[in-house]
Amino acid sequence: MQRSVRVALFIAFCLALAYFGGRDALQQPENGPARERPTPRQRTEANDRQTPATISGKVVVIADGDTIQLRAGEQVTARMEGPVTVRLEGIDAPERGQPFGDQSRRHLSELTYGKEATVEVLGTDQFDRTLGIVRVEGEDINNAMVRDGFAWRYLHSDSQELARLESEARQQKRGLWRDREPTPPWVWRREHPRDSQ
Repeated sequence: MQRSVRVALFIAFCLALAYFGGRDALQQPENGPARERPTPRQRTEANDRQTPATISGKVVVIADGDTIQLRAGEQVTARMEGPVTVRLEGIDAPERGQPFGDQSRRHLSELTYGKEATVEVLGTDQFDRTLGIVRVEGEDINNAMVRDGFAWRYLHSDSQELARLESEARQQKRGLWRDREPTPPWVWRREHPRDSQ
């Protein structure tokens, strides 16, 4: 093969690698094949679609303590097809079947279900869920879930505010922190891979 052809193939390979996410896209998650929550930096092709900076609508489903669905306005749903699934950015709540999983889901329901919410869209995760900060009547629901002791600050979150709120919730034994040693959801998912799917 001629040198110029090899150089051209190498450049094409490098460009393709950079376009499709580089080296990180080819690596397996740190914790192996167990389903882990993606970080904001783990973007998918879904991010290439044009997404509005905010979405507003009525919360119609509470999937668990950190995932809701809302029925957004016509303008948004025309582009996004049906209810929008929103993963609350920066937090990680107990899974269904995990201790405090039901309480966490109920608490998120009390804060949001049937109410008008505004979501500051930050991207999408590997499951094509919208990542965002949810607000109801001006209250930051992501912060409220951690503050009230019904979610952890997400393992890869760099939010100092969420770290502070989690620390306060632990000290005051709010919500799941009443348990002496609550199991973090990322550990639960690794130990119960079928229960968390």
